[in-house]
Amino acid sequence: MKRHPMRLPDPHSINSLPLRTAMGLPTEYVAGQLNDHQPLADSRGFLGEPGDALLYLTLEGYPPPLRYLAGTVLALAGDPRIQPLSPEMLPVPGGLLRMGTEASEVDRVLARFNDLNLARQWIQKEVPTWTVSVAPFRLGRYLVTNLEYVAFLQDCPEAPLPTSWVLGQMPPERANHPVYSVSREAAHQYVGWLS
Repeated sequence: MKRHPMRLPDPHSINSLPLRTAMGLPTEYVAGQLNDHQPLADSRGFLGEPGDALLYLTLEGYPPPLRYLAGTVLALAGDPRIQPLSPEMLPVPGGLLRMGTEASEVDRVLARFNDLNLARQWIQKEVPTWTVSVAPFRLGRYLVTNLEYVAFLQDCPEAPLPTSWVLGQMPPERANHPVYSVSREAAHQYVGWLS
């Protein structure tokens, strides 16, 4: 995985940095793939397309701006892949899971991720290794979308809203995007609701 080349200062001084610098992000605007192609405003022809045609355009092999545009129109028109009450689930077998890090591996981990400026204690807290027994469970094939989370909120209006929703409203053009900035408690409530 390619990482941003920026070196962070001592982790103990990280709280004194501007937020974008602390996250290893550039401090100025950087144009991405979508900015280098035709404007998204040229999308009026997509609005009349059937859902199947739009789904086809979201597949690998099509240029990112075209895939993004098709996905956005699907979000606004109703994405047939999203089934809030019965998302596609995959079985995960149970078994024994080794967690943690061997004490002898701490230096190797720090060397491998040297460019991230990790503090030794962040890795050492994973020592020693231990084994846990994990019961079989089911996992959603895809990330939970904003639209699926809205269905949950309609049944459980007291549940916390994602903090990323401006003014507490789900952005309709992002209905088929993964929901994020949901608290751990809200995620547990969602799983309980879905079960």
